[in-house]
Amino acid sequence: MGLEVNYNHLSLSASSVDSLSRSFTDSTNVPAGHRYFYTITVGAQSSLKLTDIAELRGRAGWESGIFLPYLFAGFALGRGNYSTTANVSYTAYDTPDVQTPPTPQLTPLPDLAFSATQTNGQNNALLYGFAVGMGTDVALAQNIFVRGELEYIQFAPLDGILVSVSSARGGAGLKF
Repeated sequence: MGLEVNYNHLSLSASSVDSLSRSFTDSTNVPAGHRYFYTITVGAQSSLKLTDIAELRGRAGWESGIFLPYLFAGFALGRGNYSTTANVSYTAYDTPDVQTPPTPQLTPLPDLAFSATQTNGQNNALLYGFAVGMGTDVALAQNIFVRGELEYIQFAPLDGILVSVSSARGGAGLKF
C-alpha cells in the first residue's frame, strides 16, 4: 500500500463542431393568404487543449512471486485552454397562397431575421476530477523491475466540455 504523486506534461487537443436546423411554417398574426416559412439554426463549436495533469493517488497491491499486481484511485488536477462558441439564427420568408390573381409577397418582413453569437474561453483553466487504474510490476532481478499500467481520468465538465483521458504506460525501474 502507498501514496503516489504523478505529474505529466502533455499536449492533448480535441475539438467538436455541430449544428442543427429546423424549418416550419406559421400563419399566426399574418394577413389572410400568407404564411411565414421559418428556418432556425443552432450551431456550436468547442475546443480544448490539455497541457498538464497532476495526480495524488492511493495504491494497493499484492505480491505473487515475481509479480506485483496493483489497483489505484485518486484525485486528478489538470490545466488547459478552452474555447466554446454558440450561434443561433433564424430567417422567415413570406410564402403567399397560390391563387389567381397571385397574392403579392409581403415585403419587407420586419424583424424576421436574427443572428446572435456568444463565445467563452479561458487560458490556463483548472480542471479537477478522479483517476483510477491498475497495473503490474514484474521483477526481472532483485533490484530491477518492469511495469505496465492502464489509467482512466475523468474531469468535471468545463463550460459544458466533457474531458476524460485513458492511457497505457510501460516503464522500467531500479529499486535500492
